[in-house]
Order: sequence, then C-alpha cells, then structure tokens
Amino acid sequence: MGPCQVNFIDRDNVMKLLDKYGELGLHSAQALSREFQSVYREFHELVLARSSAGKLARLLLRGAAATRGTAPAGKFAFAPA
Repeated sequence: MGPCQVNFIDRDNVMKLLDKYGELGLHSAQALSREFQSVYREFHELVLARSSAGKLARLLLRGAAATRGTAPAGKFAFAPA
C-alpha cells in the first residue's frame, strides 16, 4: 500500500484492513500525528504574530522556503504547506 487520502471508510472495512495488515494501524496513527503536529505549528505561528503584516510575512516566508529552487528566476511560487 502507498500513501493515500480518504474521506470515509466504514468501520467493517477498516477492521478487515487492520486484521489483514496489522501495521496499517501504526502507520495511520503516525500519519495522523504528523498532520496534527503540522496544523498545530501553523496555528501556533499565526497566534504568535501580533499584526496582520507579521502573519502575512510568516506565510510568505514559509511558502518561499517550501518552493525554494522550484520557481523560474525572478518569480515567486507559493505552495501551501
């Protein structure tokens, strides 16, 4: 199995997957933990910025760091985290 995104899986199918692939529970918990930590960091950074300008600056810096080297010369590419 590879990375995927799902919106809903009914309980019975989840239990069948966990029975067949025991490591799925561990990997799912790790993925949820990473996602939670990422959202928490972004929220924390927004709360720490006191002004709208500070919030915008943090957003632009994070976007620039995420796309470093992928934009054409003289252009700014933004990719949300």
